[in-house]
Amino acid sequence: MSTLGSIDWVNLGSIIMVPISSVISYLAGKRIRNNDFLQQLQASIDMLAKKNATLLEELVTVKEQYADVKLELKKVSKENLQLKEGMLKLTEENKSFSKQVEVLTEQLANVKVITKVERAPHV
Repeated sequence: MSTLGSIDWVNLGSIIMVPISSVISYLAGKRIRNNDFLQQLQASIDMLAKKNATLLEELVTVKEQYADVKLELKKVSKENLQLKEGMLKLTEENKSFSKQVEVLTEQLANVKVITKVERAPHV
């Protein structure tokens, strides 16, 4: 039965099956590659989310430490101001005492002169 009008369905089927199976294999492989790519993306997203959570925790810790340091700095600044005021007061007192010492030293010198004059033999 090999006439022009008759079709050899077996040969035709095998010829058509090759491109169809290639297309099906390509589509299945593409889907698998896409799934692998999506899994890799999801793994990257999960890793970044964990890293972000860690960084947020560190940021909160640093902000708490910063607040503590800022509060401590205010305390130290206030204490420093009080010490400066105390130092100025002591400097003024020191000046006053220095003047008193000068006056007393001068008075003592005068007393020594008077004492020498009184002890000197009268001529």
